[in-house]
Amino acid sequence: MPEENRTMNFRKWVAVFGTMLGAFMAVLDIQITNSSLRDISGGIAATPDEGSWISTAYLVGEIVTIALTAWFAKVFTVRYYLVTNVLLFLMFSALCGISTSLSQMIFFRAGQGFTGGVFIPMALTVIVSTMPKNLLPVGQAMFGMTATLAPAIGQRSVDASRIALDGNGAFMSISFPERSCWRRFCMALTRNR
Repeated sequence: MPEENRTMNFRKWVAVFGTMLGAFMAVLDIQITNSSLRDISGGIAATPDEGSWISTAYLVGEIVTIALTAWFAKVFTVRYYLVTNVLLFLMFSALCGISTSLSQMIFFRAGQGFTGGVFIPMALTVIVSTMPKNLLPVGQAMFGMTATLAPAIGQRSVDASRIALDGNGAFMSISFPERSCWRRFCMALTRNR
């Protein structure tokens, strides 16, 4: 069958949508943090200048990882590299939500950046490598939607969560089931102290 007439099976669509969700979460995480930086800084008793390191740590980690993603994907394979980074990203998100000092927050945000920086380039890699040429514009449009919708949804998510959560809760205010479970688990652990 020629390359341009190849079809997509269910497994390939799951891979494409999974990487799109990862890219969406990475952009959304940046937007949520930047929108609620004042609240997060207040929650850990940091000045605005010190709080700016929270965003900087993520961006530095993300930039370093983006440059190394292709090499890591070859060394560890795309599947294992993505799964490991998803698990680590969720773990660092939960740790950011329960951090109590600026140094903890900066360290955990850097970890989020190192693991979340993988999602954007890998989403494009998976689109190009799994989708046939006739469906490539659809995949690229899906990626464009993640990059444009995440900032808009991130701001609304922060506005809604400010009512119910403190600044640290902003990291887990996204209504994805994984983060919701992490939030409940971490809140249960801190209540029993």
